[in-house]
Amino acid sequence: MHFLVNFVKDQLQSELVALLYKTSVNEHDELLNESSQIAQRRKDAQEMLEVILMILVLMKIKFDNVL
Repeated sequence: MHFLVNFVKDQLQSELVALLYKTSVNEHDELLNESSQIAQRRKDAQEMLEVILMILVLMKIKFDNVL
């Protein structure tokens, strides 16, 4: 029984790997592409980070002038 299970497992794995490599490269690239919504959220987050960092710099300058 153990040998039969291992044999079926190995055969199934071989077929699935072969199927994976047979699929078109475009299908794999499509999975790796970033959606436009995610790209926009990343851009917005980057802009917000830059604004926050600028505010921190300004606050430090203001705080240093108070002391």
